[in-house]
Amino acid sequence: MTRTLLFRLLHALDLPADPSGQVPIAALEARADADPRDMAVRDAFMAAHGFLTAEQGLGPVVAGVLRERLVRWDAWSTTWVGSHALTGGRTQVRVLRPWAARDPMQRRMLARDARALQGIIEGVRLEADGGAIVAPLPGPEAQPVPHGGHVGADALVALVVRSIGHLTRWEQAGLGLDELAPGELCDAGDRLVAVTLTPQPPADAAPILRLVAGHVRAWWSEATDHPLADLLAGFAELPPRTVAEAAETCRAALASVLADTRHGVLRRDRSLRQRDERARLTLAIQRLAAAVDPPRGRAAVGVGLDGKTLVVQNYDRVVLWGAVGERPEVIWSESDGLDPQLARRLLRVRGSAPVSERLNREVEGNPVYVDRIARWTAGQLELRTLRLLLLPHS
Repeated sequence: MTRTLLFRLLHALDLPADPSGQVPIAALEARADADPRDMAVRDAFMAAHGFLTAEQGLGPVVAGVLRERLVRWDAWSTTWVGSHALTGGRTQVRVLRPWAARDPMQRRMLARDARALQGIIEGVRLEADGGAIVAPLPGPEAQPVPHGGHVGADALVALVVRSIGHLTRWEQAGLGLDELAPGELCDAGDRLVAVTLTPQPPADAAPILRLVAGHVRAWWSEATDHPLADLLAGFAELPPRTVAEAAETCRAALASVLADTRHGVLRRDRSLRQRDERARLTLAIQRLAAAVDPPRGRAAVGVGLDGKTLVVQNYDRVVLWGAVGERPEVIWSESDGLDPQLARRLLRVRGSAPVSERLNREVEGNPVYVDRIARWTAGQLELRTLRLLLLPHS
């Protein structure tokens, strides 16, 4: 029995506890006297009696634990949260009621409960005198937003997996987790841990899964889509009936996470390989373009629309082009590279008519130079096109 369950029983009977948490025992007993066959009243009275007599016969320190808050009780024992007198660490202790401590059968039953919890709760032990079970708490009481919502996606995966893994240990041991009392769900840093020293029979896992999912969701700081975020939302609204089903659903969600991660790694690897290949090809093209200097010489290529002779020449590693008597334009220079528009004009003029011997004699040019500079220019244009094709697309 816990305070929450007791107050729920009282509320159902229209006998809620007052704001200070005091149980209306007199009104409850009067209701029982009025109708001794009302089993709901009887159950509530027995739960209230166990609550009100929890401290009877107990000192402030029980089994080395300074009692601070009652967590759970039954007819023959009470469970408390407090500080260990020697270590100061937060500790949970379940102690026999004084009359039960004198009963060998009750002491043997408590010892069996301690053995049932071993392997599930870390550090749980039976006190030497056999009258109490003690377990160190792995962390503070879990709060709705214990970390202020700053846990990222990687930590979210660990939180979900480890928390469900812990709950699986309870289910595999054949024990259930009834509605936990405040102080029985702990924040262990990398997971949520249930610590209850009263073994319970197998039960519907939906309440504990809903509670854990609600806490872990509050830890997560990111609002983007994530398979585990969807899983937690589902657990909070309609949790599975068993932890095994929750674990299987978690595995499926993690498989989706791993698949997305793998695809992302493959995409990044492919992008890096392509970038590396582009860089190597671009460097090779640049070296190829610089490997062959423009041929030296001078020649008349053809005639412009105004009837003037068009001349191309290269004497000082600068390829010039223009009409006779006018200032020439630079097709290529070592510092600025190739002007693609002028280069295409040169090739169009070269392809529009045969090379004229007469025009070359007039300008003191070499007809053979026309084909040489045209082939070089065409090659430079092709290399430029390849460089543009290798540029990364936005």
